[in-house]
Formats: sequence, C-alpha cells, structure tokens
Amino acid sequence: MGQTPPLPRLIVVCLHKAGTHLALRLIEELGFHRRYFEDDMLECVERDPAETFLGKMEPGAAYFLHECRLDRFPRHLFDHWREHGDPVFIYQYRDPRAVLLSEVNYLRRQHRGSSFSNTTYHLAFSDALCAQANQGDALDIALHCMGDYLTESFLGSVWMLHHPEVHRVTYESLVGERGGGTDVEQVAEVARLIRRLGLSADETKVASRLFDSGQRTFHRGQVDAWREIYAPRQLRLFESRYGHILDAYGYHREAGPGPAG
Repeated sequence: MGQTPPLPRLIVVCLHKAGTHLALRLIEELGFHRRYFEDDMLECVERDPAETFLGKMEPGAAYFLHECRLDRFPRHLFDHWREHGDPVFIYQYRDPRAVLLSEVNYLRRQHRGSSFSNTTYHLAFSDALCAQANQGDALDIALHCMGDYLTESFLGSVWMLHHPEVHRVTYESLVGERGGGTDVEQVAEVARLIRRLGLSADETKVASRLFDSGQRTFHRGQVDAWREIYAPRQLRLFESRYGHILDAYGYHREAGPGPAG
C-alpha cells in the first residue's frame, strides 16, 4: 500500500464567536492538531523569508487566527502564498447578528464556562453589560457601543471572502441539524473541505462528530436563536448601522420599515 500523503500546511481564520469549536473539531477529525502562533513565530514572519517561516510550522498542525488583515500580512509571505497556494487558508464566519448576540452572552457570563479572556475591552463591556437588567437591555448597549467589534472583525478580513485561493465556510452550513442547520448541508460542507485538502475521509462520520452542545463557550449555539431575542427596533438599528456588513457577507436584511429607535 502507498504511503499516506502528508497533511498540507493549514491556517484557519475563524472570526470571533463564529464557531471556533466547530473548526477545531473538524480539523482534528481530519488528522490535524491545533496550534496558535507564538511570539517567536510572529517575529520570524516579519523578519525571515517565507520558506523559513513556513518551515517552523509543525507538520500536521493547523494554526488558528481570529483575523487576517491585509495590512498585517507580510508581503513576502503573501507573494509565496499566491504563487504556491501554501499554506492553505480556511476562512469561517457567521451571521453578524448572531455574532454580536453571542458576544453579549459571552461577556454576561451566560455561557457554560462562565468566563472570558480578560482583555481591557472585555472587562469594561462585561461590567457594562452585566449591569443591565436583562439580555435585551444589554443588547441595546452592544448595538450602540460595540460596532467597532463587528466592523474590525468582519471588514478587517473581508478580502478573504472573495479571494479564489481561500476556502470559505460558514457556521450555518457547518453546524448541522443539532445546531439548527441541516445535516445534508453539513455533510456537503465537510466533503468540500476534504476535497480541498486532498484528503481521504468519510464525510458523514466526520460531520456527525462536529456539533457539541457541551462546549464551554456555548450559550445555545443555534443558527436562528438570535431571531428570538432581537426586538424589531433592534433589528432596524442593526441594519441601519451594520447593514453593509450583512450585504458584504451575503446575509439577508430582515428588519421591516420604521424608525431604528
């Protein structure tokens, strides 16, 4: 029997609150192990030739990022990637309305882990959101004051949405029936990635093991749960302020006519 070909070098860019646990589980099911870029590698990518940096990536590892801004993408590495398709890039995103609500619940400690990374931004808005009487009032604060969180996240990496060498995947297509999607779409999405990576795997078995409702960062993890929380005036406000993000990412506007409030 022939030898199994080596796994390609892989970088997964998964926006904050866009289902990182799904991407992690998926790449592990496909034989990768997860890694994050340590400081020495970040220094190396700025200083050394692309081949030197890529040589520091562990064989069989998938490296995770929450954003990939062009102004932080070293030109020598970008040129190498365009010429050779190495490393492979996966870009995962989610409906921005669900992302903002997920961030609200995360900072209000409504998820199973009841903790969050203690950046100054998170600490400040956690105090503000937790001080609100209910989830709706907290969402109001986020809609008015946390637009930079959405804008920087979605628009900072938006070039990946259209680049032909980037493999794109959505939370909605990957989550499956247990997360409010469909198993048919989930299996098809997994199969598409398997083909892109040049691997051999049973997409149905892999897909069946992805969704885990016990994840510590989960509040509900359902595709359409945000529709039950946003009041009509909040949807109108979201679309008036961040509708261009919905448009860019192909998510339908759903607010009816009337003042944003």
